[in-house]
Amino acid sequence: MKAIEQPLSLTRLAYQRLRDSILAGQLKSGEVYNEMALAQEMGVSRTPVREALLELSSQGLVTFLPRKGVQVNYFDDHDVEEVFELRKLIELAALEKVFDSVTLTDVKVLDGAVRRSREAAKKRDLESFLHADRVFHRSLVELSGNSRMHVILDNLRDIIHVMSFEAVNRAERMDEVASEHEEIVRSLREGDRTAARTALSTHLDLSKKAVLDEHRALTSTVR
Repeated sequence: MKAIEQPLSLTRLAYQRLRDSILAGQLKSGEVYNEMALAQEMGVSRTPVREALLELSSQGLVTFLPRKGVQVNYFDDHDVEEVFELRKLIELAALEKVFDSVTLTDVKVLDGAVRRSREAAKKRDLESFLHADRVFHRSLVELSGNSRMHVILDNLRDIIHVMSFEAVNRAERMDEVASEHEEIVRSLREGDRTAARTALSTHLDLSKKAVLDEHRALTSTVR
């Protein structure tokens, strides 16, 4: 059994490095990469890199192109519409369940994520901001008590991250997101189910619009 620990851990390390590079925008959407070149850059053999890429492919982040290499997926407007539609269904359903059992301690968890996002926005620290945003939405769904909702959303989060990376990389959008999160938490604290649902729905719609606007701006620039 011990003989397979090293390859497995190398695969996990390769997966984490590749995933982090995609989420950070170092491996760019639409670009095609060579497996062997990636392996050499990371100082490992091709096998763990191949296994890591297969896992990333199953998550929808990369696509294997025969005789060409592996491409970091580019998400078009239709993809954005589909992913945000599914995200909205999950998060609004989770919010309804949260209201059945939410406590002040639960609200403080969300408050902490909002505070960190405000601090990151003030510093224009995109990496920290995106992490705080992820924690906020993950915590909201976790509070529903439905572990399957959490797993499904968590699987979508990397795709959402890649889609949203450029859209949120603007000072004004960071500030807007933090304010939208604050409104959701305020409604939860006050026990106003309708206001919370409206605030979350509006936030997700505005996030989708920001992504679509950024995609169209980039497409227009390329043309």
